[in-house]
Amino acid sequence: MVRDALGVGVAVGLSGFAFGVTSAGSGLSLLQTGFLVTGLSLYVLWNLTTLLGALGADAIGDTKAWGLDAAGPAVFLALLAPMLRTGTERAVAALAVLLGLGLLPVLPAGVPVLVAALAAPLVLWAHGRGIASRGDVEEGR
Repeated sequence: MVRDALGVGVAVGLSGFAFGVTSAGSGLSLLQTGFLVTGLSLYVLWNLTTLLGALGADAIGDTKAWGLDAAGPAVFLALLAPMLRTGTERAVAALAVLLGLGLLPVLPAGVPVLVAALAAPLVLWAHGRGIASRGDVEEGR
């Protein structure tokens, strides 16, 4: 049982959440410490809140009235925002949001997310064309 718990802890520690929180740090020891603290915190809090939810979810009532349906995307945005350093990265994120939210009412569930994934190649293609038109790229590369 302890081995299983450690395995789950390692899997959580290797998650995108822990990486996202620590990737902006500088220095290896600071990065390692941040990764460890984030991973352990995520493991403990995830399991505690899962237990609380299983035992007392009915007491909450309507989650939409509390705004809990927006908590997941808000946390994701908080983790993603510090990683958007360049204009290209911000353009990819903005286009993905526009595509995802804009197509949500008209496409079946799940499809807007797949279409939003096209934001990266579209922005990178447009960015490459802009560089090529300015002559910043050597011919043949």
